[in-house]
Amino acid sequence: MKKIASKLASEVMRFLTPVRLVVVMAVAAFFLSLIAGDQGIVQFRRLMDMKHRMLAERKTLNEQIDNLTREREMLSNPDNLEMIIRKELGYIRPGEILFEAKQPTEKQPPARQ
Repeated sequence: MKKIASKLASEVMRFLTPVRLVVVMAVAAFFLSLIAGDQGIVQFRRLMDMKHRMLAERKTLNEQIDNLTREREMLSNPDNLEMIIRKELGYIRPGEILFEAKQPTEKQPPARQ
């Protein structure tokens, strides 16, 4: 077993000359920086996720803007504004009488004594 290990070590040392060792180290450093570096794949993925989140938020905000624009247009019409004020705030014009229909309540059976 020792003979095989020493033979393998000598073959590796014969193959890895100092120039080849420097080249291998440079290539390894390049790929490491490509994956985990400042401009690497990990950072790129993080930026792409941020971009997708921002696009989704932009879509939501645009929908809110559209809804508010429609509401503003609706409220700019005096007839619609009057209807909303009457319905939501319960206002009536002077001289008007407000009739409210009450919901019928269920009759409860008389309590036993």
